[in-house]
Amino acid sequence: LNIRSQKGEIVSGLQQMQGIVLQQLNVKQLTFNQKTFEAGMPLPSDGEGMLSLDTQMTPELEAEGFARELTRKVQELRKQAKTNSNDLIEVHCICSPHLQRIIKSQLHEMQEKVRAREWVFVGELKGKPLAQIEENIRDEKVVLGIYLIN
Repeated sequence: LNIRSQKGEIVSGLQQMQGIVLQQLNVKQLTFNQKTFEAGMPLPSDGEGMLSLDTQMTPELEAEGFARELTRKVQELRKQAKTNSNDLIEVHCICSPHLQRIIKSQLHEMQEKVRAREWVFVGELKGKPLAQIEENIRDEKVVLGIYLIN
């Protein structure tokens, strides 16, 4: 999110609320710019400032979004299996090589969030998992199974 303003108090106010703005808008970064507007750039009718939002989907943002979806799925499995928050689990995942690369790029954060000691890519689930799910996430088939670790 890029914020430009000819009035310093607008930028100053937004800087003070930066944490709230980041969280509520679900954006990664705020950029503040108090310089005057570039030539040819239309000014808002009140002449005080402008907000712009970069909506370009990068591979990193796509990976983070996919990781959030998978994290929610594993949390649902934990709830379904009635594990408590202190229980460590092992997640077994069946998915395409493409998704494996995406997951591996986010693996550490995902394991921390779901309290998984291991996240294993397999061809089929072994034994009887505590809970499992088969879903299409972003047009990709994913099978997840969770196992309790003693």
